[in-house]
Amino acid sequence: MNPSQPKPLLVEPAVASLRMVGGVRVEDGASPIVSTPPPDSPYARQGERLFLLVGLTHQATERTYLDLREAVIHTYWASAGSITAALRSTLAAANRLLYQANLNASPAERLYGSLVCAVLSGEDVYILKSGAGCVCIARAGRVETLSDDEQLPTLGIGPVAKVHLAHTRVGLGDVLLMTMPGLVSEGGDERINRPLLSGSVAEALDALSALGTMGDFGALVAAWNEEGVSPAAPAPPVVSPPHLPEAQQESREPEPVRVQAQVPQEAPRERAVPERRKAKRSAPAPKRTRRSGPTVAERVGEALSSAGRAIGSAGTWLGGAAKRFFVRLLPGAERHRRPRVRPPKRPPKENRAVMMALAAVLPAVVAIVVFLAYRDLGAQARFEQFIEGAQQAAQEAEATGADSEAMRLHWTAALSYTNAAKQLKPEDPTAGELYTQARSALDRIDRITRLRPVPLYDFGVGIQPRQLVVQGAMVFVLDPAAGWVAQVVVNPTGDGIDEASTTLALVRTGQPIGGVTVGRLLDLAWVDAESTRQTSGLLVLEAGGALISYNPAWGAESGTPQVLRALLETPSAGAAQAIGSYRGRLYILDPQFNQIWRYLPQGDSYSQSPERYFETTPSVSLQTAIDMAIDGNIYVLDAGGGIYKFFGGGQQPFEVRGLPGTLRQAVALAADPSGNSDVFYVADRNTDYCQGRVVALGVDGAFRTQLCADGNAFESIEALAFDRAMRRLYVLSSGRLYLAMLP
Repeated sequence: MNPSQPKPLLVEPAVASLRMVGGVRVEDGASPIVSTPPPDSPYARQGERLFLLVGLTHQATERTYLDLREAVIHTYWASAGSITAALRSTLAAANRLLYQANLNASPAERLYGSLVCAVLSGEDVYILKSGAGCVCIARAGRVETLSDDEQLPTLGIGPVAKVHLAHTRVGLGDVLLMTMPGLVSEGGDERINRPLLSGSVAEALDALSALGTMGDFGALVAAWNEEGVSPAAPAPPVVSPPHLPEAQQESREPEPVRVQAQVPQEAPRERAVPERRKAKRSAPAPKRTRRSGPTVAERVGEALSSAGRAIGSAGTWLGGAAKRFFVRLLPGAERHRRPRVRPPKRPPKENRAVMMALAAVLPAVVAIVVFLAYRDLGAQARFEQFIEGAQQAAQEAEATGADSEAMRLHWTAALSYTNAAKQLKPEDPTAGELYTQARSALDRIDRITRLRPVPLYDFGVGIQPRQLVVQGAMVFVLDPAAGWVAQVVVNPTGDGIDEASTTLALVRTGQPIGGVTVGRLLDLAWVDAESTRQTSGLLVLEAGGALISYNPAWGAESGTPQVLRALLETPSAGAAQAIGSYRGRLYILDPQFNQIWRYLPQGDSYSQSPERYFETTPSVSLQTAIDMAIDGNIYVLDAGGGIYKFFGGGQQPFEVRGLPGTLRQAVALAADPSGNSDVFYVADRNTDYCQGRVVALGVDGAFRTQLCADGNAFESIEALAFDRAMRRLYVLSSGRLYLAMLP
């Protein structure tokens, strides 16, 4: 609503307030107030009343309450435009004041608050609620709640506050109640409903005072009647910025507000004055200002232009006069033209069906146009607030200097503001520029490297995480739940797959091999031809203790892949969690036995009993281990995000240092099996810094960088592998296989 002129109050409401602390009525900075417009407020704000309740956490001081209240009042009366836009600006100012104070405060010193406002304009009441609080109205024999019962987040908790807005109209006999925190739910409390329905402000305050044992709260009651206010009902202080000095405010006794019907009075008659004389009397004589005259060229051009216009006008007049002269020289009487009289037209017949349709459609069209205009104006106001908040947060971030934590908080706030602005106007260049600036700054602080992953193949979403192994251009994927192993071959350019060489059913559970059915598949690894092993190939472990081997260089006469199956001498193959290889040897992680079994190759098979990697019981438990990676060292990932490092059968000192955030959502490890790399990778679903990430750690645990995708390609990361020679990172996320080039 943006009225051309303020709405007059037909009946001034009777207003009274109450604040209870520890069961005792008090008067302090948190008490409800009524604010009236100052003389310099915009014309649209004149004639309005602002009812205000502010609440803060218990450690807030009296000065904090007064500062917050003054910010709210000043922002509202300085805002132009609609009432709802002014209320949103007021809420943004209050939230910004608390949020910026909390950014530089310790957790124990941070303040959070709630705000309940009501604006009276004529017979219209506009309600704003953020945080705790309740607004209800008693009329027509019932009490209805105007504010949403949903508990909104408190002010100061984030850069953007959530709000609930409502609107109603009031008339004689209505009683409005504002409380903080909310004491009245839908249906109300009978102890409060009855006094409200009576229309008596004093009875309503007495009923609220009786609820003082329910905790500390504030309340404001406004009644529209013609009986005035009872002397027992104290009126809230009426505040109009600028504020009076503090001592002056305390010395003034609040006076009861009495209801007076505004009776229009006859204006004194004035003597009629001509408009010209009025203008001469009222308008002050303008001051003469000296300015430089036109140049010679300008004067000559103006003279030539005037002369041309005069010659043209003279020619036109002479042509018309000559025509009339020669016409009159002809013989005969001068002819006079008679005006043609047109017969009157009958009015068209009224089409009642069309008129009724127009009468039904026009209000709907007008309502739609008004709604769209209101929505667009509200969206524009919110967009401008978000942009202003982002710009201010960016300035504060640049002013923090070397304090990286404070700088990160400010840039995070700027990014939140720009994300909200981009939702309203995705193509706005200012929002896009601020978003890029904030994200680049956060990337520098958090050491984020952005990748552009290329999708290679979509296997579909699985029930449980899949496993991934890479050897050159060949990528092998195992789905333990569905029971299959697929082979995908990447094309030479790395932007797709070679479909002719791709096999989507290399091995399946239930497939017969050598007269024996393949059982449940657990994990897979690539083993190189080293030590006494003669060929390289893929190894797939079954739950029953069998090992399936596949050499891509071999093929059956039919052209299908040739796979072999052999049994392992494994003490507890059913408890195996992951497998790996290093220099021809095979390693099986067995959480049940808290052991890693090491198999030495016998040609291309592992037919002998395994060795114990740990000669003595390790100092850490492997009962919750979920993955393993080997590069000469053995890294074991725990379900809680812990990483353990072992070498030569013993545990090595290892601590992750300098990492932003934690690895509590880590799901997989990847290392270079050749042992030629000084870094290994962790797949982490943490979304605090980006939508899923790959963390690069040094072999000593030092944080190197975190790799994030542009977009949400890593959001549901399942497995990863990397090719050190080609500088390629392979990621399996939400069933999709991606390839990204490492920096």
